[in-house]
Formats: sequence, C-alpha cells, structure tokens
Amino acid sequence: MQNASILIVDDAPANLELLKALLESRHYKVITASSGAQALAAIKDSIPDLVVLDVMMPEMSGYEVCQAIRQDPKTMLLPVVMLSALDPDLEKVKGLEAGADDFLSKPIRQAELFAKINSLLRIANIHRESEKNLNLLETLTKYDPLTKSFSRTEILHQLSIEIDRSQRNKHYLSLMVMDIDYFKNINDQYGHQVGDEVLVSLVRHIHTTLRSTDSMGRIGGEEFLILLPETNIEGAIEIAERLRSDVAKATFKTSLSIPMQITMSIGLAMLNPHHHLNTAQDVLLSDLVNQADMSMYAAKQNGRNQIAA
Repeated sequence: MQNASILIVDDAPANLELLKALLESRHYKVITASSGAQALAAIKDSIPDLVVLDVMMPEMSGYEVCQAIRQDPKTMLLPVVMLSALDPDLEKVKGLEAGADDFLSKPIRQAELFAKINSLLRIANIHRESEKNLNLLETLTKYDPLTKSFSRTEILHQLSIEIDRSQRNKHYLSLMVMDIDYFKNINDQYGHQVGDEVLVSLVRHIHTTLRSTDSMGRIGGEEFLILLPETNIEGAIEIAERLRSDVAKATFKTSLSIPMQITMSIGLAMLNPHHHLNTAQDVLLSDLVNQADMSMYAAKQNGRNQIAA
C-alpha cells in the first residue's frame, strides 16, 4: 500500500535518517519523532497508517508509547511495529504484551521490514473497509433510504427511549401517526416516481416545522410516526393542526410540470407518565402506536384532512 503514511519513532538521529530513506524509497510518506512524547503529539495531530517504534528511548519507552496508543479509542487499531537491539525473544513478548502488532530485531533486514509493513497495512485496510461497510449498514438500518427520515425500526427504538424518559422524568409524551390522503391515486395516476418525489418533498417540508426535540420516522408506504416529547395532548393537537394546515396549503414540486397538492389525516395518542407504571415497555409502546393509528383511521373515516385524538 504505497503512499501510506508511516511514523518512525527513534531517539537516534542516524536510525531515523536510515529508516526514513528506506521507506521513502518505496514511496511511503514518512513522519519522524525522536521521543515518545513527540510521537503521541504527532499521532494526535494526524493519525498515520502505521507506526515503527523503537523500544529503548529515554523518558518514555516504546512499550509505554504503544500502551498509550492502544488506550485511545481513535488509535486502538493503529498498526505498530516495534524495533529493538536487545534479546529478540524477550523483547518480542514484552512488545506483544504492550499491544504491538509485530516485532523486528536490529539490525533491520530490509526484506523483512517491508514484508511486515505491507502485511500490516493490508490488514489495516481490510479493517477500514469493514468499518465503512458496518457504518453503511448501520445507516441503511437507521434511516429510510428514500425519505432520509428514521426507518420503522429506528423510530420505534426512539419511542422506547422516550417512553423510558417520560416515565423517569414524569413528563407527558405524545405521538402522531399521519397518512397521506388518497396517496394510491397519485401512484396510479402519475406513477411511483412521482409518488416517491411527493414523499421526499413532504418529509423535507415537515422537518422544517418540527421542533428540534421531535423525531420522525416512516413506518409504512405513506405513513409516518412523529414523536413529541414533553407534550400533552392539548399541545399535540395544536402542533398536529398546524402541521395539517401547513401541508394542505403547500405545493410540492415533482418531475411533473404542475406542483402537487396533498392533505393528511393525523391520529394522536398520549402517554400520561403517572399511569401504566407497571406496564411492560414493549406493551406500552405497542398500545401507544395502535391508539395513534386507530385515531388516524378515525380521521380518515370522518372525511380525511383532519386530526383525531
């Protein structure tokens, strides 16, 4: 892995220059430090791809530097190769116990040095790719890929957190289930692409009107769940009515030449923190969502474009 950055740590200037020249001949970007303190400062400033670390240094040994690297969550997986002119077997055990990934005896053999560096950089690259994939998977699980609001799984997880907080702090918690009226007609008449564009525009519009403490997730095709912490039913009705009215007045741009207008039916439910103290959280969560959902269907049955609690 050429062009990788390697930090060399050695208190002997001649050793630093020799290693620097060797590594630069293979097109590595080399940083040098002549003490443990300098090494840790350099790592804090910019984390390299690998560290080549001498064992015997004054004030702070290579073992201590390696232990400090391993104790920092940001660098705990940073590859470290330790160097020593002392008893290789004994020093290797000490180095590995301190957290080193590999060990080289002085005088250094170039072929062995480059083989170990290439191997560790390759493993580090695999770790980075794995972490990227895990982060991507976490993002895909946490957010709805179309609207970028929370996914069903994540908004229900957030609801469980808010239920716990509500009961602990004795604050009301309200939630609303909202559904776009006649959304099937939009898909049937204009196609699913236009329907998707309406959903994206709607979520973007709603996010501008919610409070920073509120959260929103997509729980069905055109159905969304919004959490309103520290809000009683009167406050929730006020927020829902404002939201319903804003959406009914708004126009939503799509790939069509004419902007779309939609309405929503909204159902509300509230958790009173002084009640249901012995109810299991999963039961309480399910009941709250069901109540809000039933209220939303009541709003539909009563003519749509309205709220029900």
